Amino acid sequence: MLTEFNLLEAVARADLVIKAKQAIINLDSHYPKCGYLKLWKLMVAGKTQAEQASALGVSQGEVSKRWKELVRRVTIELGLLEPKAIKRKQQNIQFKDIRRHSQVQ
Repeated sequence: MLTEFNLLEAVARADLVIKAKQAIINLDSHYPKCGYLKLWKLMVAGKTQAEQASALGVSQGEVSKRWKELVRRVTIELGLLEPKAIKRKQQNIQFKDIRRHSQVQ
């Protein structure tokens, strides 16, 4: 029974990976300047953010920003999170940062 469960889990994981790849391809065609597909391929190849930045011709900070945006967009594309929920979460994080900064001053 354990083998069947692991097989079903592996199939579900493989299906999710296929859907994520397709979402990245779709996003790359909608936002060609962001280089999402190349960014993803560099990440899968195990390249560091510095190496990714060099390959993309952008700063390391820009790589980090693009990667976060790619993850957010893929998550929405796959229906794992709704855009409104993500926006609320981002606002909560920003609010916490503002509170931390005001407490430090």
